Amino acid sequence: AVGVAAFVLRRAGPAVGAAACGALLVVAVLAVPGGWERGTPCPRGPSVQYLATLPKDAVIAGDPLDLKCLPATARRPVVISTQLAPSYEADYFLRGRERMFDTLRAYFGHSPDPIGELADRYGATHLWVRRAAVERELTERGSRWRAGGLPYGRFVRGLVRGGRPAVLSLPVACRRWSHGTDEVHDIACLGAAPGRTSAAPG
Repeated sequence: AVGVAAFVLRRAGPAVGAAACGALLVVAVLAVPGGWERGTPCPRGPSVQYLATLPKDAVIAGDPLDLKCLPATARRPVVISTQLAPSYEADYFLRGRERMFDTLRAYFGHSPDPIGELADRYGATHLWVRRAAVERELTERGSRWRAGGLPYGRFVRGLVRGGRPAVLSLPVACRRWSHGTDEVHDIACLGAAPGRTSAAPG
């Protein structure tokens, strides 16, 4: 069957060849036992429910791992997520990669300035902070961003070694919602607040 397929691909035009190649890939994937695991269900807890109440033009920033389901569950756009970043189109890939680095720098960096830059560059309006998850990133044990996960895992490990993430010390005045260790902050307020990292407990 593979030999026949190869012959067809050699004789076919580019469009037919591409379609045949795609069909063969699907067949190969389906033929491999246990080749694909089922995806994990998207969380729909209190944070997602609150984010779904924000204005339709709200743009959410946060940990890209946490944001991958939000466009589907909360029906709100995000700055970037691990789901949106990969692409086979070079320009989109490079723009997604830039957004990933900017978002990770804002979320895990020790300075609050990159948070405001997410608003300036990408129109971010709200920051979703999962404090318990950020605290776990301060150690290798609870980390989801591992040093071996290139390029982003290594980048996050370098950021948390540089100081305590600023998202853990944001002013209470800019907090718009909280539940347990999850918080949502108004980014415009953060940019205007004096002493941005001094009002909330770290």
